[in-house]
Amino acid sequence: MTRRVRRRAIRESDPRATARRTAPTPPPPSPREFAAVPLARINGTDLSYAVDGDRGDPVFHVAGSGQSSVVWEMQTVPALLAAGYRTVVFDNRGMPPSAVPPAPYTVDDLVADTVGLMEHLDLGPFHVIGSSLGGLVTQAVALRRPDLVRSVTFLQGCGDLSPAAVPVLEATAELYALDAPPPAALRWLAADGLVPPTRWHDARAVAEARELTAEIIAGPAGAGVVGQTAATLEWAAEDHLTELAELSVPALVVASEWDRMFPPALLRRAVETIPDARYLEIDGAAHVPTGHSATIAAAVLDFLKEIGEPSAD
Repeated sequence: MTRRVRRRAIRESDPRATARRTAPTPPPPSPREFAAVPLARINGTDLSYAVDGDRGDPVFHVAGSGQSSVVWEMQTVPALLAAGYRTVVFDNRGMPPSAVPPAPYTVDDLVADTVGLMEHLDLGPFHVIGSSLGGLVTQAVALRRPDLVRSVTFLQGCGDLSPAAVPVLEATAELYALDAPPPAALRWLAADGLVPPTRWHDARAVAEARELTAEIIAGPAGAGVVGQTAATLEWAAEDHLTELAELSVPALVVASEWDRMFPPALLRRAVETIPDARYLEIDGAAHVPTGHSATIAAAVLDFLKEIGEPSAD
């Protein structure tokens, strides 16, 4: 029987989380751009990727639906590089500069892409961080190919999606499939995942969300968003909670208090199912936890230190 460890539930209001949030995050060893540039032909698809750091344990990042690999620059990559880790980021199929095959995509497609790139890089086993859809891919990779994985961090995504997520995903797929999707509808869908109810009154927060969603809408969308959303809907149609009992590596599960897609109640069930899991809940955050990057980066570093996987230092 697998021995279960005691879970830690650390809310952002907890003094331990506050101390980590207010502590300055050291800068990366040198300024650089983290945009994925090299291309690798994986699973019949060209994938753009970037490897940073020339030593240390490798940390592999899997982005969420419609998410560019560059977002990791604003979250975990700088702190990991500063701590001596090697980082890997890549753009999923459907997100340029990776190829954009015709929709729909399946989770199996994305898993095959991820495993193929891991094998191509030959740096494993990896600590793997997955965000939203990337968390689902991370879950599947860890269960199917545990030889490639040292640990997993699920950021707002593992186990089962909420029933409330399905209509949002369906609306996203239908809108992006249109030749000329209504910009206001796209802005609403994107902003819904960025602004928690506790900040609906905050004009600045709403304005920042509108600015960010304008950038998302202006970026590469179309078939890629439709394809990735189809993969998420496929996952939502099945039970993926029970299988987490077979996860053989340590896990960190990060939840956002106001996440419609993966609400804390569902992610706590996942933590209860995973044999070796830790839990962090971020107060006041929506599905996309804007403004909480330092907290997440610190939690990841604490997790890696706790499980006894030091960096190269």
